[in-house]
Amino acid sequence: MIYHNAKWVRCLSYLIAGCVYDQTPPTREYADRTARLLFMTAAHESGGFRHRRQIGFRRDSTRGAFGLWQCEVGSIRGSLERLHHSPPLLRRTSGLLASLDGMVDLAAPDLRRILLYLQTPAGDPLSCVFARLHYFRESSPIPKTPINMAAYAKRHYNTALGSATAADYLSAYERYWNA
Repeated sequence: MIYHNAKWVRCLSYLIAGCVYDQTPPTREYADRTARLLFMTAAHESGGFRHRRQIGFRRDSTRGAFGLWQCEVGSIRGSLERLHHSPPLLRRTSGLLASLDGMVDLAAPDLRRILLYLQTPAGDPLSCVFARLHYFRESSPIPKTPINMAAYAKRHYNTALGSATAADYLSAYERYWNA
């Protein structure tokens, strides 16, 4: 089961890394780094692709984190705002998600519906999109090496207040990347 999930998340990370961009399409090298960072984030945040809901929170609560990428409500709201301030980004992202399943309308999002959706396997593409948009907040480029990506993930995704370490991100990446 984990092998299937790792493979699925790796493919999904590459798809999102190449298709969800702000102004200029990423180079192949930068899309590769982005995909690896997204994969690393999901591998760690979801406990090896097992959890689509932060442990300890009810499914219908708006507290905690959601999806394999464990996106928090504030981050999701910020991502939706970013989409609505960039019509080309919204069109590209909406088109991509519609081609995959068409279940979420990003033009008129219903937050509660999105949170429930992120807790299902069908919500994985949207969870990955939200993680990608979260990383857009950082203007520095994604590092080239997994060890530096892990430090980047800790700084810009987990934050100083989170209990994870850069070593946790790196360990999850190394455990699942070639699975």
